[in-house]
Amino acid sequence: MKKATRDLLKMSEKDNSPLPIGIGILSWKGYASLHASLKSYDEQKFLDLFAEKHLFLPEAEQQGRIIAQENGLTHSEHPDNLGILGGFEALASNMTSDYVLLLENDLPLITDQKTAYQELKNGLALLKQEKAQVIRMRSRRYPGEAFTTKEKYKRYYATPNASSFDHSMQALRRLIRPNKANRLIGTAPYLHHKPENHHPEIIRDCETDFLLIDAKHIHWTNQSILINRHFFLEQIIGYAKTAKTKRTANGFKNLEIEMRSPHWHKSGWKVGLGQGILTHARKGDRGYE
Repeated sequence: MKKATRDLLKMSEKDNSPLPIGIGILSWKGYASLHASLKSYDEQKFLDLFAEKHLFLPEAEQQGRIIAQENGLTHSEHPDNLGILGGFEALASNMTSDYVLLLENDLPLITDQKTAYQELKNGLALLKQEKAQVIRMRSRRYPGEAFTTKEKYKRYYATPNASSFDHSMQALRRLIRPNKANRLIGTAPYLHHKPENHHPEIIRDCETDFLLIDAKHIHWTNQSILINRHFFLEQIIGYAKTAKTKRTANGFKNLEIEMRSPHWHKSGWKVGLGQGILTHARKGDRGYE
């Protein structure tokens, strides 16, 4: 770790000052989810850990502006719905921090402040040392709603309760669809305590105890990511905007679809996984299906 990075992190820990990270939240309506997430942050003084706190509101309504004010968040807005890709681009563009935790509105905190601080600090160190390009902050043990990848993984790889027939079918699927099997390896940390024992492709960083997984073994996700803001805008958003795809989400590019491409999987970039600090829990209507 570079001396400047070590000194900065030690300074934050010593004087309880915020980490050099901005937290950015994208909320297209879905104010019930936003309120619930911010309530969980307030209970643990989570927002105190960040040097910058920003909320982006596409198709902004007064309720969103009030929530921002009540929670000490700066905010920016747009009169139209920009979709996921456009929303995240606008969110990151309206922030100033070099490193940002980018969230949607339905991601409550499920750890205490001390644990969250340590995860953020360790993730930041990996980014600064360029050991990883993206850090996932979604909980491995309690990922929450709409996390279907675990079931896909079980179709290709052995789990403790798998029968001999299951093992045979898993081996057959890996033989028939090796590329898909290869890209599911990064899901192992969500099922196994020591996934590196099951998949030697996964590396454990000795200093931080984070797992490091090559992009060829794990998909891009929009959920709960800690990332260099410039890298995000240039390498992720920049590519996704030009990617040709017929699939959309409500008529918009959603970033995850566009990043299922050689640009991501052949990049050599690494994804860092700690234990995670956030889950996915939607409250009420988020404004779209």
